[in-house]
Amino acid sequence: MPIKSTQAAEQIKQLLCELQAQVNSNRADGAANSLELLNKHLVNWCESTSPPSVDELSVLQTQINMILATAENQKAESFSAILKHKKSDKAINAYKST
Repeated sequence: MPIKSTQAAEQIKQLLCELQAQVNSNRADGAANSLELLNKHLVNWCESTSPPSVDELSVLQTQINMILATAENQKAESFSAILKHKKSDKAINAYKST
């Protein structure tokens, strides 16, 4: 049975919400899986008998780009925090060794 356009749009919307929630809660593994699933659904929808319009795809692309930008910012913040922690550990160990 072919996927109806509104059904596909609702599935994509739900996957975008799940992806956003995972990014917001810093669950990278879950977000990667959701992004892969989102991609599969988008491909299926685009190859269906009732594909999305250019406007719908443009809106989806904007939403995905915003989510990915948030994920990149969180990744940078996490990396910075890890680096700061490592520097602190080194400083503490150097102090203890004196």
